[in-house]
Amino acid sequence: MFLGQNMEMSEIQRIKAAVPGLVWSNTKAPLEAYVRAALLRPRFLEILKIVSLIGLGRVKNEWIVLESEQSPEVQRASSYTNRILQNIEQGSKL
Repeated sequence: MFLGQNMEMSEIQRIKAAVPGLVWSNTKAPLEAYVRAALLRPRFLEILKIVSLIGLGRVKNEWIVLESEQSPEVQRASSYTNRILQNIEQGSKL
């Protein structure tokens, strides 16, 4: 196992502990699945917890990937998720 894989698993474990139930149906889901699940069901505190664990840049990158898909789920979540990410970014500058 590579060092990066160990680090990623610890990130997944921390996200599972901080935001339980995000990807309850797949216990072996990759980190991206947890981040994307939170972005598609936007709740400020859940997204903030994930940002605090893996960084705003990684969360925003996952949102960019999701937005490029233009699915109905993304369209529904878009205005909320964009606002949450903007607020977190502005708050981090204080």
